[in-house]
Amino acid sequence: MNYLRQYLGIHEGEPYSRQQVLRIRQRVRELPFLQEKKNALVSFRGGTANLRLFLEKKKASRFDFLIGVLPDNGRVEQKLLITGTFNAEFQNQFGLGERIYASFERLRPQTQRLEVAFSYPYMLQLPSAWTSSSTSTAVTAPTPM
Repeated sequence: MNYLRQYLGIHEGEPYSRQQVLRIRQRVRELPFLQEKKNALVSFRGGTANLRLFLEKKKASRFDFLIGVLPDNGRVEQKLLITGTFNAEFQNQFGLGERIYASFERLRPQTQRLEVAFSYPYMLQLPSAWTSSSTSTAVTAPTPM
């Protein structure tokens, strides 16, 4: 069973439910990387209901950074200090509903922060996500002159 079936709660062999079809539309709207191209189509044949979704990918990943240069008066051997921020978030790059996030920030010479996160929903077909995140902040004392 793939990610989308699990997320939308579609299970083969279950009886047709109009309420569930309406819930599916709402659940698709909640996904940042998919959008409904047109309304879902339900057809009935031979005592079974077939649901056809018309979906298209939507850009949801982002990547941005800002780099700055400051004079570094604290150290003789290095005259400039590189500062900046970096943010990257990738959603559904492998078609598994996963989210990969990384952020790095160094705005002052004494402080830098790194944050990474990873989420993988429905791992091993279980109805929950495996999520891991870590934040690290380093603060160093200024060097005496």
